[in-house]
Amino acid sequence: MKTLSVALLVGMMAFGICTTLFAGTVTIYTQVKYVPGDGSAGAGTPTALYIGYTGGTHNSTCRIKAYIYGSSTSGWTWNGSAWKTYTRPWNEHLAINTDDSGNWNGWIYVKFGETGSNKTLKVVVQDTQEYETTLSPVTALDMSTNGAWVEDSGNPPQGYVVLAYNNSDILGAYAAENNNISEGYDQTSGYWKIAVPAGASITKLEARDSSNNIYATDTTPGWTAGSAGTTTFLQDVTLPVTLSSFAAIPTDSGVMLKWRTESEVDHLGWNIYRSETKDGKFVKINDKLISGAGNSAMPNTYQFVDKTVVKGRQYYYYLEDVDIAGTRNKSSIIPVNKDAKKLTTTWSKIRKGY
Repeated sequence: MKTLSVALLVGMMAFGICTTLFAGTVTIYTQVKYVPGDGSAGAGTPTALYIGYTGGTHNSTCRIKAYIYGSSTSGWTWNGSAWKTYTRPWNEHLAINTDDSGNWNGWIYVKFGETGSNKTLKVVVQDTQEYETTLSPVTALDMSTNGAWVEDSGNPPQGYVVLAYNNSDILGAYAAENNNISEGYDQTSGYWKIAVPAGASITKLEARDSSNNIYATDTTPGWTAGSAGTTTFLQDVTLPVTLSSFAAIPTDSGVMLKWRTESEVDHLGWNIYRSETKDGKFVKINDKLISGAGNSAMPNTYQFVDKTVVKGRQYYYYLEDVDIAGTRNKSSIIPVNKDAKKLTTTWSKIRKGY
């Protein structure tokens, strides 16, 4: 993904001795092509940007803000409790804390009140000096004439950011509820709303976590935004998380199987399969389907005790999930020895299409 950055070198002289030099570099990792331009002090549509800051002061608290300019300048950055315009004093903007190497990465949330094409978006970090990156050009959408909203609810997990793509272009991005941001609406867990060009073709939706890791994607069936000023509910969006953990724990009464999901979509439940060899025949050991959470944007944990194990034997397990359409998917296989003193497990993910 293309990123643009500008690095400035700062030298400090004291009593004729040159102290530590810092070269702060600000990078925008999610290069959006469009931003909503309907922002104001008390209203407007936010967008999300994933920012990297490197080479700064070690273990330091810095401040960060974003704005666009063209015929005029505008920008409000969420500081964790309120929106602050770009003209506010630095101590009112979002505080970021660099690590031992002087680096920081994270999402910031911004909104703009300037519309039109060929605008310049700047993200600025205040450290020993001000360091900035420039993303240019961007189009700031007028939400009544050339912008529209697309939305969905139920997934992904709270606070995760959803990006809307047209092929390789990121059209827009914003965080799912509850994101602890005041954007002017109150919705259920997993709800998200993104500003995109009116009539835009959306070829992919992608959810990312707090570290900008891709969490889930959906490319089918493809979607289209409505006309200017409208909000379109996107049908058939599935951004469920894969299985986040699956563990087998030897106990006196059998093998305790424990697993966790971060969210579930149209999920009926689980089956558990066991074999005494990794490549052998696996047999379902639960009498009835273990109920799933249906549709949930919250983490869910499950457990099941296999009481039919025999002391001294090696066992292998996998999970099978079943959705309301009858589709079945299985996890990776984990081993466990009934006599093992230490837990032997692997992290696993649901494997699609077997």
